[in-house]
Amino acid sequence: MVNGIRREDITSIDFRNVQGMKATEDEKLKRVSQEFESVFVAQMLNIMDKTIERTGFISGGQAEEKFRSMLNQYIAQDIAKSPTGSIGIAKQMYEQMKRSI
Repeated sequence: MVNGIRREDITSIDFRNVQGMKATEDEKLKRVSQEFESVFVAQMLNIMDKTIERTGFISGGQAEEKFRSMLNQYIAQDIAKSPTGSIGIAKQMYEQMKRSI
């Protein structure tokens, strides 16, 4: 784990789509930017979730932890793809990288 980002989160980004045959460079850059924002937001949600006090009365153990992690990842992907709900990292990253290409 580096700066709160787990290696598996970064390796889960689907770079095959980035290197796809039909997508233009612009579309690839947008997709990668959204994937990056998705990983960032998922990490943020996972950290926020750990601050919630669990009473232990109804605890799902490891299965619940895995489910919450998967749910946070899904929510993060949805946020990153949303044109109005995005936190803006993808847009900023896209614009910055587009200038350098």
